[in-house]
Amino acid sequence: MVTFNRFNFIKNMSKALDLSMEGLQDHHRRVAYIAYRLGERYNLTPTQKRDLVYLGLIHDIGILRWDANDERIRQIAENEFEHCRRGALILKNSYFDHYARYIFSHHDHYVGKNPSGLTGEEIPLLCRVLFLADRIAVNFNPESCILEKVKYWREYFTKRKIFDPRLLEVFFELAEAEEFWLTLGDSDILNQRLEEIGYAEELINLPDMIGLAELFAKLVDHKSRFTFFHSQLVGEIAEYLGKVLNFGQEDVSFLKIAGLLHDIGKMSVPESILEKPGDLTEEEFLCMKKHSFYTYYLLNGVFPEKIVKVAAYHHEKLDGSGYPFKKKGEELGFEERLLAVIDIFVALLEERPYRKGLDYREIKGIMEEMGQKNKIDRELVRVVLDNYPELQAIKKKLSEA
Repeated sequence: MVTFNRFNFIKNMSKALDLSMEGLQDHHRRVAYIAYRLGERYNLTPTQKRDLVYLGLIHDIGILRWDANDERIRQIAENEFEHCRRGALILKNSYFDHYARYIFSHHDHYVGKNPSGLTGEEIPLLCRVLFLADRIAVNFNPESCILEKVKYWREYFTKRKIFDPRLLEVFFELAEAEEFWLTLGDSDILNQRLEEIGYAEELINLPDMIGLAELFAKLVDHKSRFTFFHSQLVGEIAEYLGKVLNFGQEDVSFLKIAGLLHDIGKMSVPESILEKPGDLTEEEFLCMKKHSFYTYYLLNGVFPEKIVKVAAYHHEKLDGSGYPFKKKGEELGFEERLLAVIDIFVALLEERPYRKGLDYREIKGIMEEMGQKNKIDRELVRVVLDNYPELQAIKKKLSEA
């Protein structure tokens, strides 16, 4: 069993969403805090209030792009329920499966006509709270004089009949407190308050930790059609080679998790760069290089340190020419070297915006040359190449699934 901080995990998932969604900085944190304060006023249980924090932090997970024609959050007015459906699908059958129904209905209107078929009190209370909190956060403008605008909120929300009227009364009471608005307007204080009210640790087993990693990996793999299965494939190959190399069960699981999570920092990279059909400019490559930096900090404090380093060091090179930490030689452990080799192999094997996937001879030539130049571990290159048929079979099976 491993100690798991649920709040840190969901907080960092939320940070990953913020990195991916331009113009939404602090939105998820504000929704989480508003929902908590509404729940507090409504005398909800400690568990319900904590769930509101978690749900608020990831309520827009369904806005993640699924294909090249998807629209972004500023265009959801045409069908505001679509991202709710997608968010529920992402969470379904995951460690957070029990949150899927709340995500599905978090835009349900109190007056009905919802995809869920629910109306009024039939809508789960947490969904009603989330919807109101979300609309408050969307209309909140930290650039204006916060306290001056408070008097307009009652008129604005009273006109709209889509909210639970009892929750509106709770909100109008809450809105009288200047402290509430000032907290929303200050990112540092907002983060501090969320840390105080959301913190929770629990013990989880390795299969559950792998499940969490698979959920996290979905975020980046939905970012681009060219990376859709990349994290899963790196994770599966890492697990297979860990067994080939006679790792213990925990080390095999840790290596798989690191493989699943190594590119989570790509949430910070625009799709225009991830899917560019030609060479990156110097400026674009500098933007790409920041992804493994963000991988480190999105995983730090959530997963064991060993997993964090293996995942975040996958672009480091033995001669010190890698990025972003400029590790070299003995600073890179065996698993860190192994995942770097696996990531290169998978990248060469897969289709990219600028080329088709390479065949065995091409992959062998590129990787052996990198080994000879002391970029990557030559012995581990040999391990990967010796298992080429099996690794190709893993790719085929995953693609078919």
